[in-house]
Amino acid sequence: MIYNAIIHEPGVNVNGRYYSPKVCEQIAKQLNGVLVFPDVKLGGKRDPKEAIGTVRYAECDKNNRVVAVLDLNSTPLVMGLAINAVGRTHLEQQHGKQVTAIDEIGQIFSVDLTDEPASGDQILP
Repeated sequence: MIYNAIIHEPGVNVNGRYYSPKVCEQIAKQLNGVLVFPDVKLGGKRDPKEAIGTVRYAECDKNNRVVAVLDLNSTPLVMGLAINAVGRTHLEQQHGKQVTAIDEIGQIFSVDLTDEPASGDQILP
């Protein structure tokens, strides 16, 4: 089953992390071929046997959102997405609040389905 998705949006997410348009471009460049999993598990690489699909055709749209096609083996039960990745960060002020600014995405391990997406990530109807 093929789904269009917003994988990530620039700005400050609900977890207080700031993603610049430049970082969203880094995410898009690394996403093609990344495996999709049915749940969120932090901590790096996952067992590929548990994957339910793959990310394809990732790019940044005109609003600097990371958009892609998800090629899934089944219909997802939840429509939110989360990226399991590591990178370099620093603390800074954004709109009067201290946030963790993402400087660089080092490696993306997976895209995971979630019912609590932090950065506007969603499978589109």
